[in-house]
Amino acid sequence: MELLDLQQRLLAQPDDPRSRVIQAAAELFTTHGYAGTSTDAIARAAGLKPAALYRLFESKEDILYVFLERNYEVFLEAMEEALGDETDPVTCLVRLAWTHTWVQLSVANIGEAQVRWVFSLNQLLESLSEERARRLRKLGRTHLDNCRRIIEAGIRDGRFQVPDASTAALAITTMCEYTPMWFRPNHILTAEEVADRNAFYALRIVAPGLDDLAGLVARATERPPIQDIPAQHTNRGDAAILTGGDDVHQGT
Repeated sequence: MELLDLQQRLLAQPDDPRSRVIQAAAELFTTHGYAGTSTDAIARAAGLKPAALYRLFESKEDILYVFLERNYEVFLEAMEEALGDETDPVTCLVRLAWTHTWVQLSVANIGEAQVRWVFSLNQLLESLSEERARRLRKLGRTHLDNCRRIIEAGIRDGRFQVPDASTAALAITTMCEYTPMWFRPNHILTAEEVADRNAFYALRIVAPGLDDLAGLVARATERPPIQDIPAQHTNRGDAAILTGGDDVHQGT
């Protein structure tokens, strides 16, 4: 999936009023919370009258549901495209970790609200009906289950050595999911270079005994091998080397 394609799937299209409503609601929900956002405020932000908004969506909950559903579905589509028909566990895990990280950081570059929704997801899900929240949580588990199955396949063929595939999958997906908490665009490493490193770390978690992990990442992603961060950026001893001097955001 190309970045432009990701933008088109996630961001508001000026000629599509439904898309504008969803994007406006995303900004408001993730800034003020679901309860603190009125349908009138969403309509104003989308450049519509309230009556026009209700012709597009029956309720505020409908808007929230469509917003969250689209984020899940676009993410899972990106993961499916990245894995394709590949069956080798090493290649699959590299591509999963790389794409998960790249999508998160690419989204971070194209809309701050699309990042904040990651951290407020649980709160937003609680604003939905039980049936809708259950369906979205099931979508969310799909990616974790896919990661676990890849690790289990690597354990079976003797290339991965971890005591428990489920906790390894949680460690890898959590690392990728929360990279936007510290990443700052236009500083030291690009989103693609951070994705390279997360893919490398994913292999280190499950297969520390494999030779040439950097080469495996490069071959699986068809990208240049990982290069060291220049020495002048590595003597500061903290995460500021990657964030351009900004304090690392601490989530709650």
